Amino acid sequence: MTASALSAADVLVDLGSGLGHVALLASMLTGVQGLGIEVEAAYVASAQECAQSLNLNRVRFIHGDARAADLSSGTVFYLYSPFTGSILADVLERLRKESTRRPIRICTLGPCTCTLAQEAWLQANALPHPGQVTIFHPISEFADDLTLGRQSPISPPLSLR
Repeated sequence: MTASALSAADVLVDLGSGLGHVALLASMLTGVQGLGIEVEAAYVASAQECAQSLNLNRVRFIHGDARAADLSSGTVFYLYSPFTGSILADVLERLRKESTRRPIRICTLGPCTCTLAQEAWLQANALPHPGQVTIFHPISEFADDLTLGRQSPISPPLSLR
């Protein structure tokens, strides 16, 4: 939690939130507003029930697909390897687009960390490791260039990728 520098001004979006532990704990420790997005309806119901029993009114959970959910309020996104392959690629593309609209941070834990570490538009705050929380920041120059359809001066030429 400390490394993510969460504050009450942030909105933490947990993509693939499961039973909601991350959003619940983050809200209890920092006062952050939390949103859990989970495809499994029973998990959403359990997480929402837990938030209510703990009187955490700044945390809510929605039943939905991270590829289609509204991500516009998020400032910090958390992924604990909720999905892989094309689903992860689609979610990362959505996050890249969100990063062109406002500053965001992406926190990961687990195997998806390696995938994010290979994304040219992201930079880790420390050496990425699947067994530790890694925080990624968009490289703003790269995000701007992608939006304008230009190659970034900090990325390798397209022919070398």
